[in-house]
Amino acid sequence: MFSRLAALVRRPFTPTGEAAIVTTGEAELEALRQSPANAQLAQALVAALTERAALDADFHRQLHAWEGQARQAHIDPSDVNNTISGGTQNGPVLQGRDMYGFSFSSSAALTDQREA
Repeated sequence: MFSRLAALVRRPFTPTGEAAIVTTGEAELEALRQSPANAQLAQALVAALTERAALDADFHRQLHAWEGQARQAHIDPSDVNNTISGGTQNGPVLQGRDMYGFSFSSSAALTDQREA
């Protein structure tokens, strides 16, 4: 997604009049690329892109489309999506995330232990 945003930001932008003092967002994007965890740099990029979008309707439309794609592509590492489809599961099915301390054995092994 970052490369798509970079391509959008690098599109030609020629502001005129008072808008000539508006940044394209390239410097802010590059600064954030070099230090991606820096919240201040992220805010500076947001401000630059917001200002540019206010002056360029096509950029605004494309930035909005990029944002929608970025939201859909965002995957929270804490999300869990468990799916079982088709067929019959013959036995226990466990679904989850970050499970520890479990051991599994077959029901035949448990039966053998009880009979002994």
